[in-house]
Amino acid sequence: MSDSSNFIVNIIKSNRKSYLVKINSKNEVELRVPLHFKDKDYNSIIEKHKKWILKHLKEKLESKNEFYDDIISYNKLFLFGELFNIQIKNDIKNYKNYRIENKVNIKNIYISSHKNINNCIKYLIKSEFIKYINNNLIKNDSFDIFNYESIKLSNAQKRWGSCSTKGTINLSWRLAMAPYEVINSVFIHELVHTLEFNHSKRFYELIDKYDINSKESNLWLKENSFILTLYSE
Repeated sequence: MSDSSNFIVNIIKSNRKSYLVKINSKNEVELRVPLHFKDKDYNSIIEKHKKWILKHLKEKLESKNEFYDDIISYNKLFLFGELFNIQIKNDIKNYKNYRIENKVNIKNIYISSHKNINNCIKYLIKSEFIKYINNNLIKNDSFDIFNYESIKLSNAQKRWGSCSTKGTINLSWRLAMAPYEVINSVFIHELVHTLEFNHSKRFYELIDKYDINSKESNLWLKENSFILTLYSE
């Protein structure tokens, strides 16, 4: 790890033939270099690209902060990978009542003016996730090959899915904010654990067989997992 005084640079050495400078999903600078590179090489590369690095760090941070503010201010909500505008309605008296308007150019979620808006939103997310699980996961014939006992919601903030030795699959309710393909990938990951409990070579062979979106889903979670942790329990 190198310090350029303005930002931290993570040095990653490998068998690559040339260097690569990138900003990762955590807004950190990564410098990927060949094995033979020395400290002086790192410094000259960073100095050469310093203007580009600072510009992109500033842009990414501003964009993320704006999005973060919208979410924690309850102005917007991610649901199944779609960004909805939150509309507070006084005529919805119970926080368990809500309405979703998902048209081509109109994506609104109407919720109660109940004082605990955080609970309103969590109830909405969990309710919609249960509907999706019942209609698209439990009733999906393509999953019949797997022997699982039940699907339950968990409150996990980092482990999006888990599978017990008895075949109970737990999915974090927060996962409902991710796109459908990501939800399905997490579910299939846990389903495969009913056949291969460890992350063995056979496990990943089964993942490749049953989930064509696994790599893209893992990348989405790596870059966007902060979205799923914005609501506290």
